[in-house]
Amino acid sequence: MVDGVPVTELAAIHGVAHQGVSRTVGRVYDAHLQAAQLPSDWRSVTVTVPPEMADEITTMAAKAADALHRRKRAEDAMNFSHERNGHTGEAG
Repeated sequence: MVDGVPVTELAAIHGVAHQGVSRTVGRVYDAHLQAAQLPSDWRSVTVTVPPEMADEITTMAAKAADALHRRKRAEDAMNFSHERNGHTGEAG
């Protein structure tokens, strides 16, 4: 889906093959995940819920992404520290 419109419908509107639209959407989504540094198994979902639930879902997603980025920064800092101090992580 693109903005809630099924890929087949979007392709028909523009007179193109739906496979090409699907591949393009996939490449854009993959680029989005890479830029956001989110795991490839994370999923984007579209749901229709009452406003208070939407706020709660948005907050949960933001907390999950923040926790992921904090872990990544901590891992990067640990790796940098080990590299700086000459530790390779290999048993010696």
